[in-house]
Formats: sequence, C-alpha cells, structure tokens
Amino acid sequence: MSDNKSEDLVAEEARNNGLWPAYPNQPLDGSGMPCAEHAPGLTKREQFAMAAMQGIFAHGYVMPIESVEAAVYAVRAADALLQELAK
Repeated sequence: MSDNKSEDLVAEEARNNGLWPAYPNQPLDGSGMPCAEHAPGLTKREQFAMAAMQGIFAHGYVMPIESVEAAVYAVRAADALLQELAK
C-alpha cells in the first residue's frame, strides 16, 4: 500500500482542515467538528491568510491600491499551505 494520497483526497482534507479553528476553545459536536454556536474564532485558513498578509505588508511589497491583489495572493498561499499539510 502506498503512502501517497490521491489528489482529490488531499484537496478534501485541506478544505476540511481549513475549517478547523486556529485556536480551538469550544466544545466539539458529535462528529468531532467545533460547535459553531459557541465562541467562533478564526479558522486555520483565515489565520494562515492573515499571516501571509502581514508578511506581504511588512516587507512593503504592496501599495494600498494593490490590497485586493495582496488579499487574493494571501488566500491562495493559505490554501497552498493547507494542501501541503494534507499530504
């Protein structure tokens, strides 16, 4: 049996992992997912995108007019990280 996961499985795991809270502090429901009605916080995907945005702006690569493009890049970077972590 190979340790390599199919691309579809990796993509699904990355999407699911991105929905988990970055700092879980709420109870889990019967399926093991965080209960949304309790203290919602940033998801891992949002946390990773935020870190990417901070890095982009901290290094002065983006002018304010390009903020939308920076946000798109940050979300893509977060998705790429989740994809790699799912492998």
